[in-house]
Amino acid sequence: MNAEKKVIKHLSLEEIQTLIQKEKNKHVFQRLLFIRHMYQENNVKKSCEIVCISNQTGYTWLNRWNTYGYEGLIPHFGGGRPPKLTKEEKEQLKEKLESKDDWMTSEVRALIKKEFGVTYSERQVSRILRSFKMHYAKPYPHDYRRPKNAKELLEGRLKKAANEIQDKCVIGFLDQAAPQTTDNKQRFWSLVSRIK
Repeated sequence: MNAEKKVIKHLSLEEIQTLIQKEKNKHVFQRLLFIRHMYQENNVKKSCEIVCISNQTGYTWLNRWNTYGYEGLIPHFGGGRPPKLTKEEKEQLKEKLESKDDWMTSEVRALIKKEFGVTYSERQVSRILRSFKMHYAKPYPHDYRRPKNAKELLEGRLKKAANEIQDKCVIGFLDQAAPQTTDNKQRFWSLVSRIK
């Protein structure tokens, strides 16, 4: 029964060709190619082979074309699964994140689980934090022995050394490199408004 189904010619072959040339949506483009082949071959099975689709898909597209014309070829995707957190809950989460300067992804994940009873992967938590316009940075260890005014001390010593040697030599610096022994995969998230 389906094998004998014919295409209704809502448009001329030239109009179909013009639509194909102007079409930007890849889904509609492929469906228009199928309809063009149906105009030329008037055979669903052969048109499906040419466009590389299953026969069932071909019949579905043909039925939509015959019923609605071009508008029937435009896909209407369902939009996927609804989010686990509502917009209001996301706003509450953002307010809670503003209470502290830096957050680790695992901390935010635990907070979401505790406050809203929702479990997200760390990757999804990162997406949520980016949607809040939060930025992340790698934590680097700082020497606890470093004085608070280290920059000023260095500048003072450089001026003193420069005055003492004047034009007698060149000053160079050697940096003592050492391998980092701490894990640096962790990220700290901060709100944009806090970044200075």
